[in-house]
Amino acid sequence: MHDVVLIAALKVTATAVVKITSTRTVNGQAVTIRAAHGAVMVDNAKVVKTDIETSNGVIHVLDTVVLPQGSAASLPAAEA
Repeated sequence: MHDVVLIAALKVTATAVVKITSTRTVNGQAVTIRAAHGAVMVDNAKVVKTDIETSNGVIHVLDTVVLPQGSAASLPAAEA
């Protein structure tokens, strides 16, 4: 679960993140960062809340989970 939640172990504020086009997750996977039309996207996830200060960095909340490449196939199907 740690790989799913932690994108990067960096302290990057919202003002700085719009200047970044990509970064690597803690497990080494590359993710794309795009800023356009007032929104910031991390791969296909939209940043919905920014700059939550913590004791060891800054958190930006995404509207969906960014999974490591190849892990989606190993997730159990949702029950109807």
